Amino acid sequence: MVRPWRATLAVLCAFLFVWPVLMVGVGAFRTGLPGANAGWTIRPLLDTLRDAQTHSVLWQTIVLSLSVTLASTLLAVLFAWIVARTDAPARRLVTPMMMLVLAMPPLFFAISWDMLGNSRIGLMGWMNIESWPGLIFVCSLKAAAFSYFMVLGPFLAMDRSMEEASLTSGASRVRTFFTVNVPVLAPAISGAALLTTIAFLEAFDIPQIIGLPAGIRVLPTQIYGYINATYGGKYAEASTLALILVVLVILLVIAQARVLGGRRFTTVTGKAHSTERWRLGAPARALCLLAIILYGAAALLLPLLQLYLGSFQPFFGVFKNWTFDNYLEVLKNPDIVAALRNTALLAIGGGAATMVACVVLARVIMTGRGLLARFVTLSVWLPLALPGIVLGLGMIWSYLSVPWLSGLYSTIWILLIGLFVAAVPIGMRVAEGSLAQLAPELEEAARTSGSSPLTAFARIALPLIVPSFLSGWLLTAILISGNLAVPVLLASPTSNTVSVEVLKIYGNGDVTQAAAVFSLILTALMAAGVLALLAGRLKRWSTVRRRSSRS
Repeated sequence: MVRPWRATLAVLCAFLFVWPVLMVGVGAFRTGLPGANAGWTIRPLLDTLRDAQTHSVLWQTIVLSLSVTLASTLLAVLFAWIVARTDAPARRLVTPMMMLVLAMPPLFFAISWDMLGNSRIGLMGWMNIESWPGLIFVCSLKAAAFSYFMVLGPFLAMDRSMEEASLTSGASRVRTFFTVNVPVLAPAISGAALLTTIAFLEAFDIPQIIGLPAGIRVLPTQIYGYINATYGGKYAEASTLALILVVLVILLVIAQARVLGGRRFTTVTGKAHSTERWRLGAPARALCLLAIILYGAAALLLPLLQLYLGSFQPFFGVFKNWTFDNYLEVLKNPDIVAALRNTALLAIGGGAATMVACVVLARVIMTGRGLLARFVTLSVWLPLALPGIVLGLGMIWSYLSVPWLSGLYSTIWILLIGLFVAAVPIGMRVAEGSLAQLAPELEEAARTSGSSPLTAFARIALPLIVPSFLSGWLLTAILISGNLAVPVLLASPTSNTVSVEVLKIYGNGDVTQAAAVFSLILTALMAAGVLALLAGRLKRWSTVRRRSSRS
């Protein structure tokens, strides 16, 4: 018999995670705006599917996604090989560099590189970044960091003896890499490639800033364009495109599951194995170092330099009469101050709420059985296959269609719910991983002594997962604070976030003020990172000192 609270939890999951997806499908057949007393029709669906522009947008989406996947996967494999298998100089800098790139919001890359590659006044205007090569280049910089962390672990764990056998048989190192390393790591590489393809089918920030001025429209930007059409939103057409996008993503998720689940290449065994690095010659070491420097410059140094320089310029492109006026204007602008406050509240409160919910959900999934547990599992992972722009559209249809929920629209609460739903899959990965590490005997011992299951969980499990909880809180807070695709549809003038406000400022031509806002945020993040690093070092120093005093 299903307990009432478990049934309630399942209903809540259906409401939060499944209903918006269903309402996107419903919206494709409505004749009016969300919340209006509209009829039913199939015409917008058929017209959109037959429209030549839809075919063009779909083709451009696929081209962008596959191009970025190819370029970023090659970069990721190269850097993972350098870090895991070679003695290249500066290899220890690659992982921290990739972590910084991964943590930066996509909007940061879009705006900084749009400024850098401006064909008229950018520092690297010769690149003409608002073009197909420019769009693929910037997207690949961001995607490479994501793919890198997916392939690094298998590279580090792979048995060196397989390479030694190939080298002993007379194969060159290049041939060994392509005939041994790449085939053995095929599941990890193909999994990373599929996830990157999914991520850039859903990409909104970079295509909106860099692609749109070049006439490059992808499904997420076209959905946004339909909703913000000059003569009234085309919500049925937007919902049709959203359905196409969801179908593409789901097909790729299924393909990913088959690739990762159907292939079993053993690279780690119980036997001791060699982890000796390849000793590179001077030319190869120089090339590896050059690759690290070039990527670091393109992904971090140049964008940061452009943002900070731009924030002190009186007008974008004027390299004299440097001024602090942009910062003063930003701090005096009530809309920006409100956006900073909203973003901080959403990141801190939304991150905490996400992790609390994820711990509860992970506990239910791990202890539950039957259809209910499987439904909860599938529903909480559904947003991972749901592009942010589609989630925002689904929530518009969902909440405006119910009279007693329509009051949430245009408030910070619907924004909090949307960002919570988007962040749950990431929080679930952290929560499930931390709970899976706990031996069941720990709680069983507490229950044997008379504690209830809830008390045993609170007293035994919760204290042990605090570090993972805090890590997940930080991770989801970063995700929420940098998200643009969800709030760009759900935010109102009184509930804007920093990402939406920066998009508006940049779109109005206030480039230097947009740079100032990002510079303030990046400076605050770097200061927080330095303080956290110092606090960690101080804690370790005090621990060592206490131990030495006891001895």
